[in-house]
Formats: sequence, structure tokens, C-alpha cells
Amino acid sequence: MHLKKWLISIAFMVIIFFSLCVNYTYSQLSPTKRRELMVAYMNGYYQALQLDAEEISKLKSDKKILKKKVMEAGEEYANIIDIMNQSK
Repeated sequence: MHLKKWLISIAFMVIIFFSLCVNYTYSQLSPTKRRELMVAYMNGYYQALQLDAEEISKLKSDKKILKKKVMEAGEEYANIIDIMNQSK
């Protein structure tokens, strides 16, 4: 009888453990997150097409400038999204 109670309590703890970890182990993108990533990529691609050849070659040659430019563009894009989603 003692063994049965012990097995039931272990099974119960395993079930609780797996139910708490489900959200962390689920790797598929939700449709909403997938659309957000797609829109962000399309916006970045569109803005990259607006650059002239001289600026593109400068960015290719210096990775620090490229990183700074990408970070600035990311911040600008996030700010635009925040402005669009402000509660009224």
C-alpha cells in the first residue's frame, strides 16, 4: 500500500512538471509571431532596397557601422510599432 501511494505521488509530480514545461519546449511559431517576423523582415528588406550602392559597399566593408545601422533601424521600427499600438 505504501508503494502504491509513493508511485501515485511520483506520477502526479511528473505530470505537474511536464504541464509546467510545455510552453518552454513547444518550438513551433504561432501564426501571430510568424506574421510579425515576416512583416519585420519585409520592412527591413524594403528599406535595404532604398540604399544606394555607395552606402551598401560602405556597410559591407565595416561590420561595426552595419551593426550600428541595423540596431538603429530596429529601434526605429520598434518605436513605430509602439506608437501604432498605444492605448487611447
